[in-house]
Amino acid sequence: MLTMSDRLMNDVLAEVLRERTRQDKKWGEQNHHPMDWLSILGEEFGEVCEAANRAQWDTHVGEFPFRQECIEVAAVAVGIVESLDRGKWKEKTERRAPLEAELTRLREEKDDARANERILVEKNGKLTFELTRLRKRNEIWERWVKVRRQYTR
Repeated sequence: MLTMSDRLMNDVLAEVLRERTRQDKKWGEQNHHPMDWLSILGEEFGEVCEAANRAQWDTHVGEFPFRQECIEVAAVAVGIVESLDRGKWKEKTERRAPLEAELTRLREEKDDARANERILVEKNGKLTFELTRLRKRNEIWERWVKVRRQYTR
């Protein structure tokens, strides 16, 4: 026969399972490196701390999602264990190799664009060099920033 404590635990675990299902629907199967999982778990724990601080120190009346944030932390922890058990996570070096190659290619493109900043133009019948800001250089920079952000995740 189930005790009141057993029923309560079953209810909480059912909530954690529902949250895990919601996370999988939102993000798909996640197979992060353990250090990436630790970052995700830390972010979720930070939300628990924020909810606790708001409940403790905010003077206005409102709902503080402390309990729900705790459910989310538990669900992420379950996700970590699932990922480890699947054994599909990639080493950071495997994930980053394509990004490093792209960064190298973009560096070379950026250097080429910089070299081509000075162009020969004709003004008033005279040939002069003029510095230009190439649109291509800006496009390269935007791609550089985008890839760099992916690389540092």
